[in-house]
Amino acid sequence: QAAAGSSSRQKEVLDRQIHLGRLRSLTAKQMAPSEVILLYRGTLRAAKLFSNYNFRHYFVQRAREDFRSFDTRWRKADVDATGQAAFIQAAQQHLGMLQRQGSISVMYESARGQRSSTEVEKGRPA
Repeated sequence: QAAAGSSSRQKEVLDRQIHLGRLRSLTAKQMAPSEVILLYRGTLRAAKLFSNYNFRHYFVQRAREDFRSFDTRWRKADVDATGQAAFIQAAQQHLGMLQRQGSISVMYESARGQRSSTEVEKGRPA
């Protein structure tokens, strides 16, 4: 019984490491395709460009949920080649949108922080 308890504990630790992404020695069958991982990282990077906390937090959470859902289906072998291609295409479109909107968000944030020369001359607060 002690061996069964130890085995159960080891399985829990392994599952936690896989869930947290700390286990690097997974076989190719267990890991999502490298293109999906690169899209995930790019999506998180693009989501963090937003200057507004609410937008930034929403897009980071959405990316985590979407990619975690895909990863779960991938590990259960519920995703075929067409499903994988469809997910990758949708993720690429979403990443492009995030990059465009994030750069616009940064431009408006920097424009909002600057005071016009007429406000400075008249002594108006920003």
